[in-house]
Amino acid sequence: MTWGMPPMTTFSGDLIERIGIEAARNRSLKQLAGEITSYLCETKLGAVRGGSTKILDDQLFASGTIWRLPGTKRVRKRGQADPLATELVIRHLTDEALDELSAMIDAEFKRRRK
Repeated sequence: MTWGMPPMTTFSGDLIERIGIEAARNRSLKQLAGEITSYLCETKLGAVRGGSTKILDDQLFASGTIWRLPGTKRVRKRGQADPLATELVIRHLTDEALDELSAMIDAEFKRRRK
């Protein structure tokens, strides 16, 4: 997840891995993912909508809502971790899911270092 990208893109890879690309491309499922993300951003983080944007590098989502914390401006810095999306994901993971995420990150680091 990078600054200026909707947080739901964080879940694309995992969703595709779990149910397959064809099932993940279901319009109703993608809309539900957007609604759930909106609910979490608003109620759990107190984030506000910062507009929408096209998504160019995601396998599932073509557009989505940008979120920001109250009092902050929309910032676009590609390649920089989005603390809002990261906090949203980490804060709501169960201990088991956090362990699974940690293992996936370790595996990705090992893959990149080969």
